[in-house]
Amino acid sequence: MRWAKNYRGEIVEAQRGNYAYGLECPYCKEPVYLRSGHDRRPHFAHFSNRAKPDCENYSPSHELSLGVYSQAAHNPIPLFKKNSLQVGLFLAKRSTPVGFEIFLRLPSLYNGQNGWDGQVVIQHRLGEKTLTSNQLTNVSIVSLSPQTPLFKCYGSGDLIEFAHNLLLQADEFNDEFNIFRAVESGGRAVLKDEALECGTTYWVVGSAVLTPPSEVLELVDWTLKGMVSKWYVYETTLPTIFAEHKFSQHQAVLSDFFNRLIKVRKARAFLLHPYPHHIDQDGAYIYPQSPDVIFLKRSSRKVISIEGPPNLIGYARVKELSDDTVKIDGLNLGKEDVIISIDGVEQFLIRSEKCELIQPTGIYAHTETDTWNILQAPPLNRDQINALEVKIKFSNLKLATRIAAINSKSLINGVEIVLESNTEKLFFANGFGRILPESSNFLKSVSNNPNDARHLLGNEVWLYSLTREKFGIRASQLVRDYIESPESKCLSMLGPILQSTLMPYIRAAKALLHNQKGI
Repeated sequence: MRWAKNYRGEIVEAQRGNYAYGLECPYCKEPVYLRSGHDRRPHFAHFSNRAKPDCENYSPSHELSLGVYSQAAHNPIPLFKKNSLQVGLFLAKRSTPVGFEIFLRLPSLYNGQNGWDGQVVIQHRLGEKTLTSNQLTNVSIVSLSPQTPLFKCYGSGDLIEFAHNLLLQADEFNDEFNIFRAVESGGRAVLKDEALECGTTYWVVGSAVLTPPSEVLELVDWTLKGMVSKWYVYETTLPTIFAEHKFSQHQAVLSDFFNRLIKVRKARAFLLHPYPHHIDQDGAYIYPQSPDVIFLKRSSRKVISIEGPPNLIGYARVKELSDDTVKIDGLNLGKEDVIISIDGVEQFLIRSEKCELIQPTGIYAHTETDTWNILQAPPLNRDQINALEVKIKFSNLKLATRIAAINSKSLINGVEIVLESNTEKLFFANGFGRILPESSNFLKSVSNNPNDARHLLGNEVWLYSLTREKFGIRASQLVRDYIESPESKCLSMLGPILQSTLMPYIRAAKALLHNQKGI
């Protein structure tokens, strides 16, 4: 169609330019986007599955009219929202030499009737990945290298429509300006028709150096944070509060630069208790077993809701304890995602699975003569370990392959990673940071007392190292103060660490130390 309505309510014509946010069909009010190219006349189009048949501009594509994207009527597949945390493009900051990673998240598609058939094929610069309907009963992650087009996607059988929806997200990725929410566990891509929120931090990804104009830099922070492949990643935080009389002016300046509508921040919900075992690489909160009860904190008195397969949430109950605290019980978490939302906006995902990566009995290292837990003090000193060949044994091939893939200098032999002799014995474990043997120099770097002779537990060594890497040397000391003296004043000093993925491990280290002391 030739005409659409923008976020100001004005009718605009389809032209090659930046009509990227807040556009809607003048008739059915559903969101639309601009389509243009060398071989087509610019026009507005409805997003997939959003056009209403009674809309004057309803015009199914040729493929859709032939039934190419139709699903089997007896086996419907849930249509995920394009801005869902369950599916789509994400950017994550990894504790690896790569720094940032862009990936495609494919959700666990719950199938109560076990009747789906088909597959999805994803082709990208790093290779090709084929997933059948049976494999999509588990969450899948496909790592991508930034390029345009980002990937190609094909589907067959009951997964044709699902593949088509993935391809629509790839089409929005461009060379110049891509926006992701900046969160520690991995931020979702902000699509072109979505608004940005005041007081929120974002990552901006592009293939070239990008410097905002001076009027924008007066309003926002703008920092080069790293690279994903050879593309630049900038971090920016929008201002939290606008003076009312300047709001329209500032909103216009930021909207023009970011090519998005700017809105006030929406209500948020946060996990209060219990903390998960870890946050997985796809951003989901992982519990080894389903907790009896979950407590949430919310920023305003909006409705908390739960979405997920009926067998997981059928007996769940949401109870308001106060204006800002909510209790959820009756969950039966499994391998599929359960979504926690506030006022209909997804906040985070939770699920239950066996947690094997980092725990006191999870990973073992061995030489020809010695064996030790990787999170415990090794029987050899650092120089001895570096001189020998060390093998690290994992519980399964999938886990070993995942860790080997992000450690380019390591070799893999079955379920073991081999670290060659006469090399430093250090390897990265994705979002869990780096694992390394204990050293006396490290002990001094996290202690205010040079005469401190307490032997650090192995998991403390790893934890202090990762804290120092993410938050600095001072933060390592604050974490140690809390672990050794878990008082409220020490806890309050942790600041942003409290909301980080390290907090479950800090609490676990505290509990382990005080259990050994008999406290």
